[in-house]
Amino acid sequence: MIKLATETTDFEYPDVVHYWSSESEQYAGGDALITLVNQGWTISETIICERYWLNGSRSRDIYHMELIRDDDGISIAVLVNPYIRNLVKHMGLKLVSYEAQLAFD
Repeated sequence: MIKLATETTDFEYPDVVHYWSSESEQYAGGDALITLVNQGWTISETIICERYWLNGSRSRDIYHMELIRDDDGISIAVLVNPYIRNLVKHMGLKLVSYEAQLAFD
């Protein structure tokens, strides 16, 4: 598991607190992920990237992540934006495509 080291990042995310629950929202935004990390959750080293194709050649990526804190674990699906994409790259997390993960299951 990897913790977010905000003091070593070259970019910042607005200081917002955003509550997220899988019971009320299917997908979380980047602000919800950062809130969870700031509350002590750590992100697993492997993230599954699912790509949804919209109209024509437009697509939307969703990162499926496992987070751990103490003895608790949660699964979260995060709508990818440039900040989250850069954060994952900066932290050296491994991205696996959803299709590749299905082939292994």
